[in-house]
Amino acid sequence: VYIHALRQCRRSAGDFCVRTWFFRRRKKLMEWSPDHFDRELVQHFIKCLGIYPVGSMVQLESGLMGIVMEPGEDLLRPKLRIIYNGKKGCYEKVRDIDLARQSNDRITGSINPSDYNIRLGEFL
Repeated sequence: VYIHALRQCRRSAGDFCVRTWFFRRRKKLMEWSPDHFDRELVQHFIKCLGIYPVGSMVQLESGLMGIVMEPGEDLLRPKLRIIYNGKKGCYEKVRDIDLARQSNDRITGSINPSDYNIRLGEFL
């Protein structure tokens, strides 16, 4: 199933649904790993695939949106470049944050930058 979905994603780069599906499944593996799976094995598996690929855009509970710059030590809390505020509908002063060190916010999902007319290349 993973390989088929990856091929579909490559064939239709604009198909955001497939990428969102991957994001949600990998995140669930990490959330369930303390109780249902060997956490170390799950982390190794996900490091190979990545939960939040570098260069992808995510939204935080606070409404801020950012670009994943580095995976970070905790795979669910990467280093981000904040660029946009989804609640206010405007650009933010660009700044880098490490979610592992900032415990008051968390990622709620992946974002398609074109939905907000954001050109990621301008911020990398």
